Formats: sequence, C-alpha cells, structure tokens
Amino acid sequence: MKTLGYCQRFSRFKNRETISAVRQLLAQKKLHRFELAQLANLCPDNPEEARALVPSLEGRFEDDQLRQILDDIQTQRSFQSLSSGFSTACALLPKSTCTAADTDAPCVGHWPAVCCAPR
Repeated sequence: MKTLGYCQRFSRFKNRETISAVRQLLAQKKLHRFELAQLANLCPDNPEEARALVPSLEGRFEDDQLRQILDDIQTQRSFQSLSSGFSTACALLPKSTCTAADTDAPCVGHWPAVCCAPR
C-alpha cells in the first residue's frame, strides 16, 4: 500500500495516452533509457537543472535542444486529461528494463526505482 500511495502522490502522468506521447517524443531525441526515465520522472524546469540531475546530458545537447525537450514534456503534461487512475514514468520504459512486469505490456503503476533498474 505504501508503494501505491507513493505512485499516486508523485506520478507525473495521469493516463496511458500521455505516457505514450511522451515516450514517442523522447524516443526521437537519442536519449539513453536512464535519461529518458529520469527526465520523465523528475520533469526538470530548465536545461541547467536537467544537467544537474542527469549529468550524462552534459555535452550531448545544447541548451536550446534540451529546453525544447523539456518544453515538449511540459506541454504533454499540461494537455493530459484528468482521468482517474495513475501511471508512473516507468511506463516510458520497455518491458525488458522493468523487473516488476510479467507481461509484454509497459510497466505501469510500480515504483520507478523498481521498474527502471537494469536487469
């Protein structure tokens, strides 16, 4: 129950459509899986904060490129519907990186630290 409460409280994305849109968006940006998960989970406000939280971004993206990625994530978050349920950014990762999923469906509703850990 603690994990469920954590996910409900701290989830950034409220529905599968938003998760899918963000996943497709970030897949086009040549981000590593870890970077993808971190940017989606943490939703940094600016390029400097993104680099501080995800040091591997340093030198790979110009400020303008990183700003565009962050703005696109924020745009998706602002347009998501207010449907019930919850999802975490671990759903942005394919099943192969999720240690908690038993199906081919994306991992949804698990604590990101469990799902985003490499196998």
